[in-house]
Amino acid sequence: LAHSGVQGMDIWDDYLVSLQNYGTCNVYKINSINSATKLTTFRLASYDNASATYNHANVAAFSNQFYDSKDKLPLLYVTRCHSYYDDDGMRSVCYVERLDIDNSSSTLVQKICYDGMSYHVVLWTIDRQNNFLYAVSNTTGAGKMGNKHYVRKFKIPEVGEGKPTKVFLTDADALESYYLEDTYSGGMNAVTQGGAIHNGLLYMPCGYDTSNEPSILYVWDLEKRRMDKELNMTGIFAGEFEDCSVNYPGYLVLQCNSNHIYFMSLEEKAGDWADVIFYDGITYRITDRENKTAELVGYVKIGNTINIPSYVPDGNVFYKVTSIAENVFKECSALTTLTLPSTLTNIGKNAFWGCNSLTKIYSKILDPAKCTFSGFTNNIASSVTMYVPDNCRKAYRSAAGWKNVSTILERSVILNVGFSGGDIVLTRGESSNQVGKTGDAIVQDAPDGSYALGSSKVQTTDKNTASYNGNSVFYVKYDRDDNVGQALKDQFTIETLFRLDKIDGASYNSNDGVWNHANSIKILGSQGGGGFSLMHNSTAKTTDGNGDIKLNGLSTEYIYHHVYSSDPWGQYNHVYSQCYLHPGRFYHVAVSIDKGAHTETIYINGRPAVKATLAGVGDFVFPDCGTSRRSKGMFFILGGDATSENTPTKGDNPNATTFKYFKIHNIALNDAQVEALYNDEEITRFTEPEVKERLLDVQFDKNGGFADKSDYATIEKGPDAVITTQANTDQQRYEMVCDGNKSNFLTRPYHHDAAFTRGISDGYSIEFYAKVPSGERTGNISAISSQQAGGGPGFEISTDGKIVFNANAYGFSGYPNYNYSQGLANVKVSDQFTTDKYLHYVAVYAPNPDEFKENNAVSSIYLNGQLIGSRYLNGNEVTDLPFAGWQWFCIGGDTAPYINRNSCDYPWIGTISMARVWGKPLTADDVLTLYNQAAHPGAKVTLAKNGYAAVCYPFNIAIPDGVTAYVATSETEETVTLEAIATAGEAVPYGTPVILKGTPNTTIELTPTLPEATVAMPESNLLKGYFTTHDINENQIYTIPATDTEARVNLSSTMTLAANQAYLPNTGTENIPFKNFEIKQPDGIKSAVTTTEGHNPAVYYNLKGQRVEHPTRGIYIRNGSKVFVK
Repeated sequence: LAHSGVQGMDIWDDYLVSLQNYGTCNVYKINSINSATKLTTFRLASYDNASATYNHANVAAFSNQFYDSKDKLPLLYVTRCHSYYDDDGMRSVCYVERLDIDNSSSTLVQKICYDGMSYHVVLWTIDRQNNFLYAVSNTTGAGKMGNKHYVRKFKIPEVGEGKPTKVFLTDADALESYYLEDTYSGGMNAVTQGGAIHNGLLYMPCGYDTSNEPSILYVWDLEKRRMDKELNMTGIFAGEFEDCSVNYPGYLVLQCNSNHIYFMSLEEKAGDWADVIFYDGITYRITDRENKTAELVGYVKIGNTINIPSYVPDGNVFYKVTSIAENVFKECSALTTLTLPSTLTNIGKNAFWGCNSLTKIYSKILDPAKCTFSGFTNNIASSVTMYVPDNCRKAYRSAAGWKNVSTILERSVILNVGFSGGDIVLTRGESSNQVGKTGDAIVQDAPDGSYALGSSKVQTTDKNTASYNGNSVFYVKYDRDDNVGQALKDQFTIETLFRLDKIDGASYNSNDGVWNHANSIKILGSQGGGGFSLMHNSTAKTTDGNGDIKLNGLSTEYIYHHVYSSDPWGQYNHVYSQCYLHPGRFYHVAVSIDKGAHTETIYINGRPAVKATLAGVGDFVFPDCGTSRRSKGMFFILGGDATSENTPTKGDNPNATTFKYFKIHNIALNDAQVEALYNDEEITRFTEPEVKERLLDVQFDKNGGFADKSDYATIEKGPDAVITTQANTDQQRYEMVCDGNKSNFLTRPYHHDAAFTRGISDGYSIEFYAKVPSGERTGNISAISSQQAGGGPGFEISTDGKIVFNANAYGFSGYPNYNYSQGLANVKVSDQFTTDKYLHYVAVYAPNPDEFKENNAVSSIYLNGQLIGSRYLNGNEVTDLPFAGWQWFCIGGDTAPYINRNSCDYPWIGTISMARVWGKPLTADDVLTLYNQAAHPGAKVTLAKNGYAAVCYPFNIAIPDGVTAYVATSETEETVTLEAIATAGEAVPYGTPVILKGTPNTTIELTPTLPEATVAMPESNLLKGYFTTHDINENQIYTIPATDTEARVNLSSTMTLAANQAYLPNTGTENIPFKNFEIKQPDGIKSAVTTTEGHNPAVYYNLKGQRVEHPTRGIYIRNGSKVFVK
């Protein structure tokens, strides 16, 4: 068209009348469906550009009635499109205009209104075949679901001399009144923009040609009062639909605000278009309604990229795309990138013949042998690169047609975001997939440089400037038309490895004593303005400590319908896993979605947690989301949800979360594929790390020395600390002397340590042995803590002498505001603390052992081996430890929230003899054992019949006369090599598992000694040991036999391993019943060990370790080796 700002339009014969806003009329002569000539432009008599009820001229419709027989055009009915009352007291007005195109003028002959539709404006149109006037209106606003169209059918009011020029229609005048329900399942439910009636069908176009506000042509069957067809024409026609006409023979003519007129073949009766689906510029034909399959048969408008979906919608029904017709894209020279869905079983001959610009193909087909393929010419097959699902390349290389493609690469991951060098990095993606971070989001490298983690929503200064407003997040951008945007419209899998560092936003109700977790926190999402998010919803409602719990756990959420309206969040779909994720642990989560099949599976650590099939309006419809622009620069947020802003400056519903990576696959992964992903050692070392029993074991030495005697051996002093130690000769150990200085402390950082964080999220214990001198204290003191201003596990002695265990977690969120009486996992005990004497403190937190369920737990305090206080926790109170970028344990105080760890809170006053953190809840028996070891170090050990005992003690062992201490340095299937490390007068270092040899059946006394006399250790010691009792499974370990006289270790059956007993782990693939000792001499020569009975080379044992006096034919053990007796 030669004019812009188009609104209403209709055709009479070969005259096309196109109206503009306010009522300007443009008349064209149609030469053919490809061209027209403009004849004139003039203003309608109803032209109004000044008043509040100006003429929008939204719809135009010719009747059959001519005002005068000499007129070239019949009367034109024009919709004003305003619901306001004008000066005539009329609203929802229809102007009846007499056009004089020869004189470029118009006369207003009648003004009609109907005041019965209260919600929105009325659109007027004419059924010329039956001479009726129709009024149609929405019953809800634009953008709301559940919309219905309110239809009223009237006789056409008479016009002419003596006839009324103003007509007020009422419900009594209506010949028919009914609703037509809008069934469109997508983003916008727009107010219709025009209307035309032909053969009992009402055509109503609406929409703005965007995926969020799509261009839809509704076709209603007015006789049956139901939808005949719903055509999604987004991407086919440019711009907003404005009006349509059925008055050009054989065509439905559409006018768009891009100033274009489009001609479509007109269906002559209901159902003519029943098998045609228009979707995203491509045409499909339904091939089987029962099995819901469709074939791609053509295209109207495409760009350089074609992403063929696995399913296409026809109203509320989704049809699986199983084939591509022959020659469909033949010689489509613009095509450069093609995506094929996993649902294809046939690609027609020459479907992509001559597509010489095609360079990339992304195929989601898992079994190419089941998809007939002959669509490429040889020159394309030799120049294109095809990306296929992981582990499928071999199948493509052997499948007919597919194997002709010269370059085939495995790649279903289209987006891979990781961390390195202090920043978030994109390791796979497109130019549109820009990444970044905001606020205080930080990237932490592992101490050994083996990996890096990104922590969102962190704070790096102190609690007074802490800000948890979502300003610290990571983001990755995407466009509607890039690989990510296209995958989100069809099928995809989101995969991430992350740790919830806390659950933020919880609140405490002091009226009923209930602690409520946050309603929901977002782990990641693109939901702002409509879309997807992965969330953790732990809403729990209770009336008392034993109330019912409603648990949603790890969930996904969709806003599947959103536009700019008074209902900005539209409609939701949720899938709940019912699996509660514990802060402090890493989880591998994959969410596999096939939108067309309406299926979703949430996988946690390789196993399906929930499989959901959703059906109905709105399911899995993903509008462009994350930005108001809805097409470019959309974004995912890591550590929250995307806002509806244009740029990723912050996240909604944020949470402190640490990520290893974030990936998007362009296929919906199945159970086996997700399990294979999870079983990668690079994942399981985070999700299933080996958790040692002692996470931290701090011991002291002379001259300010200190060491972590746990298997982790990671401890350091504060940057300005001066550590002072002194000898405790009564207990034969050194102890740390604390003077209340906030700079003098030891620190054990653990933010990067997956095993440590898992260890204290599964249930843990804190132990220390210390003394406080008498005298007035001005504040609380703490010997070992990771409490971080109210957010973590820790011990305190309050100013008034109360012993307090804080297992809570909410830190800087303001809860529980240091008010320990509010409870949560806190235990506070009065009248037990005393000064000037050593006390043994143990705090135990024991949660429900079901790792995915939030349920009951208990917190306890022990003093000198006795339980002095405990608190039963209901589901709301189960602790959530706050892990963030500054996590550390403090020895000598409480952790202050400084990432550089340059100071502590509540510094200890007195001495600390030892401090430990255990990666398990200690039992009452364990605690009593540890108390006796701390307060009364030393032990009496009885040597077995063979003269040996295997022990492990938490002190430096002074070896008595007549005893030698050995470690195991190597082993074979038959023997264990022992190497002597200490004899009488020497000392075995703290916690070293050893085998002691002396006089059989005697009891020896082991005494502690200061560490100056401990011996040097060999590089390896195969022996292991515990300070507390342990249940051992069958065939797990070798132990010293209690009654045998042979110098050996026997394979143990199921047993309880006593505290301080050492053992040899069974690392072999065969369960050898015993292993004989060999002693390594100083010159390196190994010699067999004789027993107290003397060595008898003719002694035989069966494979169960039972002695056999007279062996018959079979396999036996002799001298530690297998032999066959004939």
